[in-house]
Formats: sequence, structure tokens, C-alpha cells
Amino acid sequence: MNLASAPLIDRVNATSALFPSDVDEFAAVGLTAEPSSQVVPPRVAESPVAIECGLHRVIEVGNSFVVMGEVRAIAVRPECLAEDGLPEFAAIAPLSRLGRTEWGLPPRVRVLERPGQP
Repeated sequence: MNLASAPLIDRVNATSALFPSDVDEFAAVGLTAEPSSQVVPPRVAESPVAIECGLHRVIEVGNSFVVMGEVRAIAVRPECLAEDGLPEFAAIAPLSRLGRTEWGLPPRVRVLERPGQP
């Protein structure tokens, strides 16, 4: 799974086209494939976060399916990590696919210190 980020929105949307099976979708939309470390399919080099998974199970829900994966590796681009080594939300700028032609853009972030013991 490759996380879609705000700077990639147009190229991510372009991947939803019905490409013929002989077309390299990476090249067609201007993205770069790079080898994954634990699974066969390549990941998107421009994606800030890639989660490599194997199939865990598929659950039928009505006329749809929920696909669950077993995480085998996570790759985070170095420029998306904060000084503490954890992902920096603003640098990742994740998108959400809302439906129809609508996309959710990264919201404003509010920082709240966690309280100690009450």
C-alpha cells in the first residue's frame, strides 16, 4: 500500500483510469516504480510511506470485500521523519479518497500535550 500525499493528488487520480493491461501505469502517470523489500510488487518511489503486506484474509461484506493484510515492511522517506524518528504528519500530507470526485486534503494539526497521572 502506497500512501497518497497532497503533492501527488493529480497523478494518484490519474491511476484510476482504465488502462489496457499492456500499459505501464507508472510511466503513463509520471510515477516511478522501485523494488519493495519484502513483497514482489514494486512500490511508488514518490510516496512518502509504503506498507508492504501479504494477504491475511478477505471478508465479504454485502456486495463488497474487506481485504486485510499482514504487514511485512514499512518504508518511510527520510524527509518525512521528525527528529525523534517518527513520521511528521505535515511532511507526509496524506490524502483521503472520499467518493465520487471528492478528495480530502490534509487538515490543520493541533498539538496537545498529554497529561500525566490525574
